[in-house]
Amino acid sequence: MRSLASLTLVLVASSLFSACSDEVAQSTDGVSTSDTSSDSAATEPGTSTPTSNPGTSTGEPTSTDPTTTTVGSTTETTTADSTTEITATTASTTETTEGTSTGSTDASTTGEPPAVCCEPPLCGDPSIEACVCAFDPSCCAGPWTSECASLVVELDCGWCPTPEGPCCEVGAAPGCTDDAIESCVCAQLPDCCGGVWGAECVAAVDSLACGVCEEEPPKGECCEAHRGGGCLDAAVESCVCNLAPECCAGAWTEACVALVDQSGCGMCEVVGEGDCCMAQDGPGCGEPQIAMCVCAQDPFCCQQQWDSACAQEVEALGCGVCQAEPGDCCVPGEGPGCVDPAVQECVCAVAPSCCQEQWTDACAALVEPLGCGMCGGPGEAGCCEPHDTPSCDDATIAECVCAQDPFCCEGTWDQGCVAEVEALGCGMCGGPSETTCCETHGTPECDDATITECVCAQDPFCCNVQWDELCVSQVESLGCGMCEATSETTCCEEQDTPECDDATITQCVCAQDPFCCNVQWDGLCVSEVESLGCGMCG
Repeated sequence: MRSLASLTLVLVASSLFSACSDEVAQSTDGVSTSDTSSDSAATEPGTSTPTSNPGTSTGEPTSTDPTTTTVGSTTETTTADSTTEITATTASTTETTEGTSTGSTDASTTGEPPAVCCEPPLCGDPSIEACVCAFDPSCCAGPWTSECASLVVELDCGWCPTPEGPCCEVGAAPGCTDDAIESCVCAQLPDCCGGVWGAECVAAVDSLACGVCEEEPPKGECCEAHRGGGCLDAAVESCVCNLAPECCAGAWTEACVALVDQSGCGMCEVVGEGDCCMAQDGPGCGEPQIAMCVCAQDPFCCQQQWDSACAQEVEALGCGVCQAEPGDCCVPGEGPGCVDPAVQECVCAVAPSCCQEQWTDACAALVEPLGCGMCGGPGEAGCCEPHDTPSCDDATIAECVCAQDPFCCEGTWDQGCVAEVEALGCGMCGGPSETTCCETHGTPECDDATITECVCAQDPFCCNVQWDELCVSQVESLGCGMCEATSETTCCEEQDTPECDDATITQCVCAQDPFCCNVQWDGLCVSEVESLGCGMCG
């Protein structure tokens, strides 16, 4: 009985163990026994998974000390050395995996996948090639071109860094394609290389003189730095650029500005306020043109002090006049003394200041009382007639003419002086001519004094030279008077031929609208007879 009971117990245990083995096999379908053992060993060291032979370990034991573990009704036997071998194998597998997963390691370090297939002529990544070539088969049929590389990001097939753009255009990445310009700009604007190449970086290319983005930037003032080459003063520009050609070839920098003063090419520093003909406590003097002229040849005068030597150089270098030329002894002058040495000596013996400072009205008034000479009043002859004596009989006209032409009061009142009476606006000579104001004539003025004065106030030519077509037209256009309409003239009618029957009107209109004389006297020509002041059609 006991043998039968034992046999029954063995059969039941065998049946249960077979069922358990089937469940294990099903859960590890497609995985080799050794792999399963390795995974199991890595998960539960010291325990092995049984194969179809129950009670036997999958590894080859090197020790005879088995460890028996009972799980339910199943007994598993595993040796300690077998567990060690499995664990070592698992570690080796882990090292191999880490050694071949370069992309995964990079991604974990930088947060981005590796940049591949981003530049011609090769790609080398099958998955990216397949993705791109599905859209453009030529990328796999021939070389990997820049167009293929651009599709990597466009089709989301992989990752590529944003490329640098031109230095004169706003970009989406740091820096730009010109390394020299990029280095120059980023030295002063680090964000242009740390962030994106923005509008301020583009502007800095010119403003920092790192390069030129604007085509032919405009020239600026010679005393101000600007992007363009050279400066607005041709003389200063030539002088500076002879010393520093880069000031004309590139930007006009602060260094170029400094050369203006330093090289004596001009003057940028603020000038002084004193008389250029006298020594000053500081540099420069009160007249910029004189100061610039002197300092161009003697920079000390504008850099250090305007001393007595600088004052003497005003005349010596031809930069100005410190002592005015003596004038008529009978009128005040700009400087000391007068043109007649005998009269001057006579007056200055009594009033030394007239020869030391200025020949004033008081000096001129002493000429006759001291018996030094004769000044007298205006001449006896008329101002509108030439004569051999100075001045004329109208003091107002004489003073006006001689203020601009001293010869007329110092020498003789010749034909030139007569012509200047009207030319200089000092008065009128002769009465109005007998010619009408509404007709052209070869002499000045016209027969209506009011119209003449009105027109000539705005166009002196009409009273100084001749009363031409423009003078006639201005009678009405300037509101000086009215001219009667030309009777029975074709100028007030449209016609298919050019010009009209009044030569004066024709010439006046065509001077401003040649079409009327070259093509046709149309309606516009008719309207211009009055609108241009050439005549009346009403």
